[in-house]
Amino acid sequence: MKTLAEYTSAALMVPELGAKTADLAISELCELLQREGCLSDSKAFYHAVIKRERLGSTVMARGWALPHARLEGLPQLRFALGRSSHPLLWAGADGSGVQLVFLFAIPESEAMAYLNVIAAIARLNQIPTLIDQLLRARDRQTMLTIFKQVPVVVGALAGTASRSARKNF
Repeated sequence: MKTLAEYTSAALMVPELGAKTADLAISELCELLQREGCLSDSKAFYHAVIKRERLGSTVMARGWALPHARLEGLPQLRFALGRSSHPLLWAGADGSGVQLVFLFAIPESEAMAYLNVIAAIARLNQIPTLIDQLLRARDRQTMLTIFKQVPVVVGALAGTASRSARKNF
């Protein structure tokens, strides 16, 4: 069975974002995705993500944001995770801001796989012990180990979380 870890890597984990705003956090993660070979043009991807984010906020409960964009030519579905100890102001967030930013690069052909990954993220959001571990993880590898504990179930789209994800996609 696949896990969330198969859609990312330790190199795509940022235990402390340098960015202090939502746009800068997205930019930082876009550059990381490009450095790791997941994107060929971080600027074009950044603009696609910002355009998508302006259509509707991707903020979830618990101070998480899931910005994303679909583009032709992306090699595979991947995500980068950035964590901020100082919550970021984010459109659509309640007053507490956003601490975890999951940035998804989605190939045009992998929309269904993306929805299954989003359903897994929603399940992770329901497991307080893993959330606490993710918020306190000291390094990239520890963050990745947490994702190895969260299965991605193919065909998991019948749940409430995936209906919500489809609405925002």
